[in-house]
Amino acid sequence: MVERSFVKPFSLKKIKKNKNLKYSIILPLDPFGKKEFNLKKCDDCEIFYFLNFKFILKGKVVIVSPSFGPSQTAFLMECLIESGIKNFILLGSCASLNGGRAGDVVIPDKSHSFVSVTKRYIPDRVNFSSSSALNYFLREKLDKMGVKEILGGKIGTVDAVFRETRSFLESILSKGCSHIDMESAVAFCLGEFYGVRVSSLLVVLDEIFLRKGKRRVGFLNYFLKMRKVIGIIEKIS
Repeated sequence: MVERSFVKPFSLKKIKKNKNLKYSIILPLDPFGKKEFNLKKCDDCEIFYFLNFKFILKGKVVIVSPSFGPSQTAFLMECLIESGIKNFILLGSCASLNGGRAGDVVIPDKSHSFVSVTKRYIPDRVNFSSSSALNYFLREKLDKMGVKEILGGKIGTVDAVFRETRSFLESILSKGCSHIDMESAVAFCLGEFYGVRVSSLLVVLDEIFLRKGKRRVGFLNYFLKMRKVIGIIEKIS
């Protein structure tokens, strides 16, 4: 039995009343997404703000930004689930740990949690799964868009931005993770906890080479691929 919390999530009336909304696309703060999703020309969109978050209602989709890190992701998902959303897609960036390249597209099947937030929901587990049905749905849409090379596997979710030490990254690799981000495990955990579908659609930005002790940021390759991948919004909405 799930223990009751004394603090309840907010119910967003504009979302709850809109029966057309089926999906939420949550944008972690990254150097491309925030600029791209200003949507200056969007005649068929409704935009509103709640606290520090921007909500864009477009067809079947509510786009939300920014969601940076585990706590903000959990907060937004709690409010969106309370408002009736049952399908969630994280659209953002990640780092590769196994020789992957900037611009690679990743839809992880699982995530290993290195954050404390997941313990507040499912305390006895650190591995959480994304929705296989939603993953397939995304892959199918991306394939039609010409994005055919998509990686899967397991991602590690961390919560300290500037503490990716060699020993920590080696421990992440030892868990079978090929990439790292800051949101997926939390989103997958809440998906399992509340019985909603959650997937991550990520583009590699950072390339980390542990053997060489180097990190490279591939802005150009990331930008070019993300520019293509964001078309998923039009395909879903």
